[in-house]
Amino acid sequence: MAFTSGTANATSHVFYAASAEACRLSGKRGILITPHTAQLPAALPPGVAHADYVSFKALLPRVAAFVHHGGIGSTSQALAAGVPQLIQPMAFDQFDNASRALRLGVARCIAPKRYTASAVADQLKRLTADQALTARCKAVAAMTAASAGVGEACDLVEKVLAGVSPAPVTRTAS
Repeated sequence: MAFTSGTANATSHVFYAASAEACRLSGKRGILITPHTAQLPAALPPGVAHADYVSFKALLPRVAAFVHHGGIGSTSQALAAGVPQLIQPMAFDQFDNASRALRLGVARCIAPKRYTASAVADQLKRLTADQALTARCKAVAAMTAASAGVGEACDLVEKVLAGVSPAPVTRTAS
């Protein structure tokens, strides 16, 4: 399991303490990712490590679940990796991102007030046992990998800058 409350957040003491304890309760290994070490519990349970930074592209395909705040970077990296997500949104676009991941069938959400060690351990058990959700994560990752979205977006920007009115963008069913 991997846990982050985002790189800019330095006030997530409760998040990291509950996350570490959730790993202990569930017997799962975990990595707490934050550059702000003052947020971490004084002692981590066995099997729980800390990292200031990790490459999500390298790490996320190797974890059973990714617990995060719902920032667009974390959400998109989890989608690309095909990993189940537990999202605890806190501010800004995170609530919308969490709602979209939930509707997409790749995540579960938990409110900050409900983010306790026992609730997180329970959610992670359910999340990692949900074979349909795991399959959906893999399917979305495959769609993401096959997408030419960046190239198409660049082409549209170039057309607009050249004064050409681009054709309407159509969505394909997923």
